[in-house]
Amino acid sequence: MSNCHDTLTAIADLIPDDISHLIDALLEELLPTCYSIPDVLSASQMKSNDSMRKIHCSVRDLCATLQMSARMVPSVTGSAFNDKFAHTDKLVKR
Repeated sequence: MSNCHDTLTAIADLIPDDISHLIDALLEELLPTCYSIPDVLSASQMKSNDSMRKIHCSVRDLCATLQMSARMVPSVTGSAFNDKFAHTDKLVKR
């Protein structure tokens, strides 16, 4: 996983907008699943191996995406902050 992060960080230095949009798309895909975890855990579905596998994979993918997002900080701060603020603000408010 670390090698993937290093590779994406190097690519992000060249095309930060594309990688930033990719990370945003991944977050938008993963967050609804992660928000539904309490419902799945409290429901009778919790006993299902498929449900538990889905939760495990979603949390793992969310962690990896958040780690990559953290590594992108230098690409979206400083002079790039104003350009990225409106898009990021919209994502956070969702």
